[in-house]
Amino acid sequence: MKGKRWIVVMVLLLVIGLGWYLSVRTASGVDDRNDQAALVQQADLYAGKELYVRAVPLYSRALGYRTEAVPQIEAKLQQVYLAQEDTDSYVELVEKRSTDGTATEEEYLKAAEIYFSQNDLDEAMALLKKGMAVYPGGAIGELYEDNRYGYSMRITKAVEIIPTSTNSLMPAFDGSKWGYVNSGGSFVLPAVYDRAVPFNGSGYGVVSLDGTYYTILSTGEKYGIDEIPVTDVYGISNAYIIAQCNGKYGFYTADFICARPELQYDEVTMGSCGVFAARNGDKWAIISESGEAVTDYIYEDVAVNSLNQAFAGNMAMVKIGGLWYLIDVEGNQVCDTGFADAKAPESSNYIAVADGNGRWGFIDRSGQLVIEYQYNDAWSFSNHLAAVRVVDTWGYISERNELVIAESLDSAMPFHNHTAQAVFLGEAALITLEYRAD
Repeated sequence: MKGKRWIVVMVLLLVIGLGWYLSVRTASGVDDRNDQAALVQQADLYAGKELYVRAVPLYSRALGYRTEAVPQIEAKLQQVYLAQEDTDSYVELVEKRSTDGTATEEEYLKAAEIYFSQNDLDEAMALLKKGMAVYPGGAIGELYEDNRYGYSMRITKAVEIIPTSTNSLMPAFDGSKWGYVNSGGSFVLPAVYDRAVPFNGSGYGVVSLDGTYYTILSTGEKYGIDEIPVTDVYGISNAYIIAQCNGKYGFYTADFICARPELQYDEVTMGSCGVFAARNGDKWAIISESGEAVTDYIYEDVAVNSLNQAFAGNMAMVKIGGLWYLIDVEGNQVCDTGFADAKAPESSNYIAVADGNGRWGFIDRSGQLVIEYQYNDAWSFSNHLAAVRVVDTWGYISERNELVIAESLDSAMPFHNHTAQAVFLGEAALITLEYRAD
């Protein structure tokens, strides 16, 4: 009887020991690693014989075991994909490794080149931006810069095109009358007007026809008529038409009814960043959109950008004591440095300023000179580019001060919504960036 009990105890101990052994192996992943290694070994043999169609499934099965060997196996699989010329699978795996944080610099570069070859510009640039965060200041950044400023240029039938914030419906002059063109440069509202003002965000524009101002819809239908009449229309700022009547500029509704009789100025800019600039007499002030004075009338002049705004990126350039200074929306002077000349900001990017010799360079938002004085003329940066003039021709530079659009343009305007107006060989043109960088 004792012998039988001894056997039972031994069997139980054996079962417990075996269970413990198996649980330890499972917990430590020994079997998984062995199985994975066997799959990889066989896949390596097939890959070495260029039997890729048989190697790929084995590598893929091996990746099903989530061990520390996964990144190395993925790298092997990438090489097989390239050997197979299966670029889609290669790029998909690089994207995964980028998310996992295991992609190498070479992988980012190779995958981006594949995207470029397939004309997948946005995908290529997005991947390169991820790579730049991991490998800053190297070949990835150079490739990004080399492809960041691809563009197309279309000659239009217009003589002049006025910039707008979206550049989707722009006033255009055909040499005789004004109409509106789309982003492709085609007239969508015919050139029949004596004058045309850019549309506001609510879809209202202002035109002059046979001596009378009208508000119109984007379809060209008349919406309101000026029966005062006003003598000039500066633009449409938010919901109001800025128009001149009896020698003063004020704010009018779409039916040309004065909406704010208490706000009357000798000159006024378009509103932006919650404020606008206004002149009465020989001095300018900053005014809030509600009509309250932000500053007194203390400025000799205010720079105005291509959209007829004083402010962009919450900054403006104002003239005090014969020099130009950078201020914020509360009228605070950003730095003590004054400049001989300046252009208004176009965005939150660098701002064009000039020295006493009429040479133009650029400052950052703290007022520090970041691009030396060297150009004959310039506009402030927007969409990471600035129009600059060298002698008699215009082009566009990047924030690294590299000439990236060198078309020998007769004139060039700032980019807005990735489109800029220019004149090339005497004809109005639209330049559109292929990559829409933030």
